[in-house]
Amino acid sequence: MELNQYVRLFLRWSWLIIIVAAVGAIIAFTVRRNEPDMYEATTKIMIGSFLQASNPVQGDIRTGAELAKTYAELAKTREILQATIDELELNMSTDSLAGMIEPQLVPETSLLYLSVFSTDPELAADIANELANQLVLNSPTNLTASQQETIATSGQQILALTNQIAEGREQLLALIDDLEAAEDETEILRLSTQYDITQSQVMQALEMVAQLQNTISTLQLRTNSIEIVDTAIVPPAPLDKGVINMAILGGVIGALLAALLVLVIGHQETEFQSAQQAASVLSLPVLGTVAQFGRTKDPYSERLITRRTPNSAVAETFNMVQANLLFSANGTRIRRNLFVVTSAGPGEGKSITAANLAVSMATSGLRVLLIDADLRRPRLHEILGVGNQVGLPGLLSLSPGEFETGENPCEIPEALLEIVQPTEVTNLYTITSGQSAAVPAEVLRSERLRDWIKFFENCMDFDVILFDTPPALVVADSSILTANMHANVILVIQAGETSRVAALRAKDLFQHIGAPIKGVVLNKARGGSLELGYGYEPYQTAPAAASSETAQTTEL
Repeated sequence: MELNQYVRLFLRWSWLIIIVAAVGAIIAFTVRRNEPDMYEATTKIMIGSFLQASNPVQGDIRTGAELAKTYAELAKTREILQATIDELELNMSTDSLAGMIEPQLVPETSLLYLSVFSTDPELAADIANELANQLVLNSPTNLTASQQETIATSGQQILALTNQIAEGREQLLALIDDLEAAEDETEILRLSTQYDITQSQVMQALEMVAQLQNTISTLQLRTNSIEIVDTAIVPPAPLDKGVINMAILGGVIGALLAALLVLVIGHQETEFQSAQQAASVLSLPVLGTVAQFGRTKDPYSERLITRRTPNSAVAETFNMVQANLLFSANGTRIRRNLFVVTSAGPGEGKSITAANLAVSMATSGLRVLLIDADLRRPRLHEILGVGNQVGLPGLLSLSPGEFETGENPCEIPEALLEIVQPTEVTNLYTITSGQSAAVPAEVLRSERLRDWIKFFENCMDFDVILFDTPPALVVADSSILTANMHANVILVIQAGETSRVAALRAKDLFQHIGAPIKGVVLNKARGGSLELGYGYEPYQTAPAAASSETAQTTEL
């Protein structure tokens, strides 16, 4: 399918897409609105204790951020979840609890947020805090007994060394005073030696304090440790349900599903939907595309739109069909204007098409003879509002040799006026089907019918002769008549009704007998405002004396 075909397909099914989208939006809106209120409680955790260092190492920060990802996964492990359930005495499974938890990482930091969602705000806060507590308990955050003892011993040693350093500094001050007061060289040498020894002891004590402090700092500053920096509080208000956004999403999903369904329908449908499809599939010119008009219950006479509203767009379409039929590309009139109007199956509007086309031709000044060769389910007499007493079988009971034309060939002999009936449209004459019980095939293949057609063409000065025939695939009448008359064929198809297979079979049927198909008229095309609504009943021979009132209730 080409792009314009997809556009037409979606436009044709736009009502379905709109309805499904609206239903999807309503369902999503209703479901989301009726959901219980949901509350969110969040505990914030920091991985690593590098913030306590005056000069944090980049490697520790990066390691903490990587470890945060691991702890985010550990928070939903069965062991942590079960410990949380046991501690809070919750009546739920670990899978149910896991569905309530959503770990969130803060990018480029070692912060981990543990969010818990629940319809109970207090329960959400309790679970968030206990879950964080279980992570702490199951991490190497707490110091071992040996590490704690080392820190305590180091602290005592630092305290003793600090006192020793203080005493040493006092001794150094006293030695300085003594050195200043001493005069004997031996005494000065002794005091100087004592000063150096004391100063060395103070420096050693300072180094030991630094080592002990570093040991304590190393034990206390660990990359793989977690700390709760912000406990969860009971949320004061529920989360926004996002009803509008959900409705929009539901509508979009509904529209997409409907569009997908339309695509499936478009690829699986077997009926013609556009003139482009008809031209492409049948490899025949489209003579015209007739929009939908009229109503199903309209009498047939009101469907003669080329007479009722000759300036309408639909009437102009029949004018276009006329031009495409009767004129060549250079504008020269084409001779042998003998046409059989038929369709592949019943209910495709061939009789209405034939009648409107005949009126269009007659209105343009052509002398037109419209013959109802549908001897089984005739309709032209109802459409044109003429009698149907004698008709085509009565014509064949006469011989064209019995009639002579006068000085005016356009004047119908009085003896033929009951058969070749004038209509309310100037230049348009019609021969109806009549009420004879004659066998249709015998009538349509008769040599006398061929003689009469030559008489009408040569002696009665008719410019165009149109035959309305039964559907080509239902009975053989149209193919018999076409072969007998060596007529051109106009194939009428109806959008959304005529199958491609049927139209191709009808085309092959006429090509097999060597009949030229002038083109296709697409009936009931999409885009009109009203429904045309005419078609055949199951095709069978109607009673010969069927009344006009009964016929008007039968769809063409």
